[in-house]
Amino acid sequence: MMSADTQPSTREKVIAYVALCGFRLGLVAMVFLLAWVSTWVEVGTAGLIAGLLTVVVLGATAYEVFVSRKDRASLSYVIITSLAVAASIVLPLVGSAQFWPALTSTLIGAGLLTVFRKRIVSSGK
Repeated sequence: MMSADTQPSTREKVIAYVALCGFRLGLVAMVFLLAWVSTWVEVGTAGLIAGLLTVVVLGATAYEVFVSRKDRASLSYVIITSLAVAASIVLPLVGSAQFWPALTSTLIGAGLLTVFRKRIVSSGK
């Protein structure tokens, strides 16, 4: 059992990384399937969105597990990650009819995530 003062081992971090990535990539797959099945975008665009989201998920999770030294994500991390997710969804849609609705909804979602995450973190102190 780990005491409060010790850091998790590299093996524990790798296990946590694989578990988090598995769950989060499952969510990315659901976004891909939802965009494709609903015919909101073409399959190529849905694949591009899923690919960009995969890069963001893998990178953000790696930072969260291996680099961050806190139990909770900092506000700047939440903002940057939210904007990266928004960009992953919006950038492939530039020039299409879905661009403005996607931009508006992802920016609102990123803002709400940041506000609620900040409240949750500050109430836990």
